[in-house]
Amino acid sequence: MGRRVAKALAVVAVVAATALPTTPAGAATVSARVPATAHHAVGLSSVTDANFQRAVLKSKKPVVVLFTADWCGPCRQVAPRLEGIAQQHPELLGAKLNVDENPATAAKYGIRSLPTMVVFQNGKVAKTITGVKSTTALEKELVKFMTQAW
Repeated sequence: MGRRVAKALAVVAVVAATALPTTPAGAATVSARVPATAHHAVGLSSVTDANFQRAVLKSKKPVVVLFTADWCGPCRQVAPRLEGIAQQHPELLGAKLNVDENPATAAKYGIRSLPTMVVFQNGKVAKTITGVKSTTALEKELVKFMTQAW
């Protein structure tokens, strides 16, 4: 009996180790085995409390900042969508700020839920978007900033 149980457990372990996660349509595909810090979108520049004024507030172009955290699953869904929009629309810059590592900026702008995206234009808050949005919904929210000539 002990061998049968051991063999069954071995089969279950192999199946579990090779099973692929399922992803809902439209969601970003990210392996469950990748550490949380690796989920951030590569194309979004990282900003910090120290460089926020120079990188965001003094920018000639509108900057949409994703306020995020490593532990935030919804943030990992939004980040690649925002990255794609920023890549397709060079008139709009995309950035991310980790609220756990940069609490001063998050507190200054009243960030209370994640993900929150804030569009800064001419050094001021021009728009705030909270929660997970599809790429289409994000584009609709940001269209005003994507069509302006800078």
